[in-house]
Amino acid sequence: FSWPNNYGYLLVVFFGLFWYGVRAYIKNRKTKALLRTLYIVTLVATLSRGAMLWVLVQVLLISYVIYHTKRHIIVLAALTGIGAVVGLSVVKRDSTMAHMKAKFNSLQYVQQAPLGYGLGSSGPSVHSQWGYLPENFFIQLMMDLWIHGFVIRGLLWLVTFLIVRRIYAEKMMSRTLLFFVSVWFVGIMVEWLFLHVLEDSMVNYMYFIVRWIVLWYVS
Repeated sequence: FSWPNNYGYLLVVFFGLFWYGVRAYIKNRKTKALLRTLYIVTLVATLSRGAMLWVLVQVLLISYVIYHTKRHIIVLAALTGIGAVVGLSVVKRDSTMAHMKAKFNSLQYVQQAPLGYGLGSSGPSVHSQWGYLPENFFIQLMMDLWIHGFVIRGLLWLVTFLIVRRIYAEKMMSRTLLFFVSVWFVGIMVEWLFLHVLEDSMVNYMYFIVRWIVLWYVS
């Protein structure tokens, strides 16, 4: 992995499948606790605030939908998690300011070139040309594809979501698996506000191939 954020991205996209696997196939409570503790320690060790927020969103959704946790407990957990991330952001003040500066500066690039800069302009090229690094995947899409491409990409997400929703409604026996496989997409929207790690092909190939195999198998 080139950065801790990339490793955090791997941990986050596989969180649903990891939690489902531990829940469904590990019977010993101590082993379950050990695996979950190992996951949490590994995630925290990346010091990736985006990854922590992303996992937090998934945990809250899973707690509410699967474990039927009471709302006041979920709210308390959300406030505690956000407080921890804010505290880490204060400790890593220089990094936080650099990320925020990159985000706001990249907005002017979108305004200056309304037809976009072309594919890869804000992604892989930064490693060789040190050009544009928006630190926000939504802005990156607009820089690469501008509004028309951004809208088409958004429609693709929507169609995928509707397909999964239809399968979820029809396949009663596979609802839990579908939920765990799909819940990450809500959290990924949070991650995309802070980072552009979706360009990491090493993680994407590993995850999306597994995800589509699961969706195909369930359907």
